[in-house]
Amino acid sequence: MIDLQIAESLESQVSADAVLSAVQAALNYYDPSLEVNLTIAVDTDETLHALNLQYRGVNAPTDVLSFNADEVDPETGQTYLGDILISYNRALAQAEKAGHSTQNELQLLAVHGTLHLLGFDHGEEDEKQRMWAAQAEILERIGCRILQLPED
Repeated sequence: MIDLQIAESLESQVSADAVLSAVQAALNYYDPSLEVNLTIAVDTDETLHALNLQYRGVNAPTDVLSFNADEVDPETGQTYLGDILISYNRALAQAEKAGHSTQNELQLLAVHGTLHLLGFDHGEEDEKQRMWAAQAEILERIGCRILQLPED
């Protein structure tokens, strides 16, 4: 189950279906039979800034944060992968800069965060190539038009 939470002030600006389809596509790309739970939240720069400072020691907003949990619910046997938080403000700015829609940027960030929860990373060049290739394929599968993928 994917639990999507959108800040009340952003509900009219975010397509829940677009974000959910992106997360599901990333999970299906990794393993179509995978049954996991995760939470994804779309919030403001202020929220992401505070979390980035608290958990990463970075005193600045960021576009997406992923917090791995990888816990198994003893009652259902399903894995809780973790939490993904996306800054709507960063998505808006990055979409404008790249020349695509904010909804497409939110989908990119949702895929990116999900891949992190699934063990993908981009700290090393070979990891980055693998992750960027996965992102591109997933976004293509859902018809998401991203004109350029992020540099890091």
